[in-house]
Amino acid sequence: MTQALNDRQFVQYYRQILLPEVGELGQQRLLDHHIIIIGIGGLGTHVAQQLSAVGIGHLYLVDDDSVEKSNLPRQILFDASCIGKLKVNCAGERLRTSNTDISVNTYCERFSFEFAETLLAEHEMLKKAYVNQKLTVLDCTDNMPTRQLINAWCAQKKLRLLVHQ
Repeated sequence: MTQALNDRQFVQYYRQILLPEVGELGQQRLLDHHIIIIGIGGLGTHVAQQLSAVGIGHLYLVDDDSVEKSNLPRQILFDASCIGKLKVNCAGERLRTSNTDISVNTYCERFSFEFAETLLAEHEMLKKAYVNQKLTVLDCTDNMPTRQLINAWCAQKKLRLLVHQ
């Protein structure tokens, strides 16, 4: 059952709530949704920032890479202090401070069936979201073998998968 918005949340998301397509119930559903973002690079940082801003309640960031200086012009969640640090840790920290309504879980892992199965089995909230169909996977990776693995896993689990072209 979705929880009612508190006064602060109502003010924060007011402009979205005004949209007939969203409304208060829609905003509650956004706060109750879980999204796994695989790939926290050029696309993944932008997607994660926007999902955080609109109030997607539970983000799971998956990437095994570190921030490089060449990432800074196009990967908006990183700054010079992040160079050499794990992308998921820097992104997670930035997202948590920009929206205190959301939970952000980070995983420094390369996507694999084994990792995905372990994640789903060991994370109780994620398992519940999967059962209740409140889970979406976003493929923000930049290589075809990983994209094919993500697609196969989502098809096997009957999960919503959003990809880029």
